[in-house]
Amino acid sequence: MGLKQWIARLRGDEGLFKVAEKIAAQCLDASWNKIKPRAAQMPIAELRGYVRARTRLAVKNAIGRSEEAAALPNKRLTAAIMDEIARLSIARVLAAPEPVVVLRQAA
Repeated sequence: MGLKQWIARLRGDEGLFKVAEKIAAQCLDASWNKIKPRAAQMPIAELRGYVRARTRLAVKNAIGRSEEAAALPNKRLTAAIMDEIARLSIARVLAAPEPVVVLRQAA
């Protein structure tokens, strides 16, 4: 058991993290399409903030559609979902065999 799971068990947040992981998985592909062009060119800390900024609207919409999220605290759930999306996005960037770079055509 990791530290995150141990603290979650103490606080009673296991249900919150399960819902957050489920909603993050639903939002990941739409979020990845928004951040993919610049993701490989950023340091990890900057990428984490960039992911949080770009996915906020998608996360809020997904929380509104989810029936499971209705009984959970909104701020903590939103933060947990965005952290999970950032974690998954960083894992994708680090696992990419080559940088994901979009070349622009010169004028």
